[in-house]
Amino acid sequence: MFQSFLARLFTNAKTGRQHPLGELECSVLEHVWAMGEATVHEVLGRMDRPLAYTTIMTTLDRLYRKGLLVRLKKGRAFVYAAACSKQDVQREIARELVNGISADPMHSKNYLLSFLIESVDAKDAAVLNKLEAEIREKRRQLKEEGQD
Repeated sequence: MFQSFLARLFTNAKTGRQHPLGELECSVLEHVWAMGEATVHEVLGRMDRPLAYTTIMTTLDRLYRKGLLVRLKKGRAFVYAAACSKQDVQREIARELVNGISADPMHSKNYLLSFLIESVDAKDAAVLNKLEAEIREKRRQLKEEGQD
């Protein structure tokens, strides 16, 4: 499910340009997150299908140019690391999704939040508890800022 979200557009903070992520880019990014940092050879060794070295090298370079990876030259090779955590990316995707839906006059944030709450079932009761705590914290912050 996360990979389908990653296919959404990302805006590169440096250039302001939007870039879609493909399936291979999502897979490579997942591997870099899992390893912390990686070379082309290390990512290539983790792929679940045979790919050329140059394919992985190009994919890592594209993720670097899109602002999702950083790289450092070590010897003759680049070592890549994530520019942001998986959680940061998930949070930003969720924020963009909520803002996109609430900008549509046919929908509202209330509609979206109601749908999300309805989708939680008994096995996800802890999610509701966490959400409740986060709502209380957000209300406290807004009250301190004089916005409530």
